[in-house]
Amino acid sequence: MPVTPGGQLRLARALTPEGTAADGVVSGGRFIPLGAFASLDGVTIADLLPGWAENLDVLRAALAGRPDLDRPGSWLVSSTRLLPPVTPRQIFQVALNYADHAAEMALPIPEEPFVFAGLPSALCGPYDDVVLPPTGQHDWELELAVIIRRRARHVDRAEAAGCIAGYTIANDLTTRDRLRRPEAGRTDYLAAKNPPTFLPTGPFLVPADEVDAARLPMTLSVNGQVMQHGSTATMVFDVPSLIATLSAQVELLPGDLLLTGTPAGTGHARGRFLQPGDLIEAAIGDLGQQRNHCVAGQAPRAGLGGRRAA
Repeated sequence: MPVTPGGQLRLARALTPEGTAADGVVSGGRFIPLGAFASLDGVTIADLLPGWAENLDVLRAALAGRPDLDRPGSWLVSSTRLLPPVTPRQIFQVALNYADHAAEMALPIPEEPFVFAGLPSALCGPYDDVVLPPTGQHDWELELAVIIRRRARHVDRAEAAGCIAGYTIANDLTTRDRLRRPEAGRTDYLAAKNPPTFLPTGPFLVPADEVDAARLPMTLSVNGQVMQHGSTATMVFDVPSLIATLSAQVELLPGDLLLTGTPAGTGHARGRFLQPGDLIEAAIGDLGQQRNHCVAGQAPRAGLGGRRAA
């Protein structure tokens, strides 16, 4: 279950004991819904984004008084299921943003950020099971994820920091043998990266003012064996550059996720892919830890998909 360093603000989403979703903070081993803080401008993380700095001040002041807060309606975080900390409308994913990963894939480093879009339906929580399709080379990709605070269009590097609410952890799973289709020039990100549960995210939204995003250690292991051990310091394009480039092409929306790429150590380079029964554990700096078991998915129903008969 999640570990929260003392004195640091950790926002999260979780299922209540009644089974509904709630937004809150994790402090002193308890999940405290945002509704317990009367001075906040809302009861969801999305509600807080317009007045982000002021709302963080309210939370920090309340928690500084009683870090072991046991407010009515709070519950032990150890007895709850944590969800992804945001519900994005858009997910943007950056490919080949670490030189060592580009090298292990035998691909050139892009001259400018190479970004594609993913589906929110692929998200799952930081401790949920990952459901593996019955066939395919399923791979892991540990990534720092940026959570967008406000609408952003045509912002420059200097303005990028004001667009960031905070950071979280993402594991951008990929079915390698579905990424490139047999037809020449066909890349299939939809099939390779977007099955349900292929994007474990969380556990926390950590505010940007508590994170040095340019110097975060990254570690991912499978069944206790370290596979990825890198640092955000080796990104080809840093977070401000990514936001500036992306906002020149599309409009970023509050609560969107921007995944910033993965370092070397993927299964593709090792010839080792995920199987049912595997345990994936991942951590980035003080952002928390993920722990996902892999389970077998169902085979597609007969007659679905493929080209229609003439």
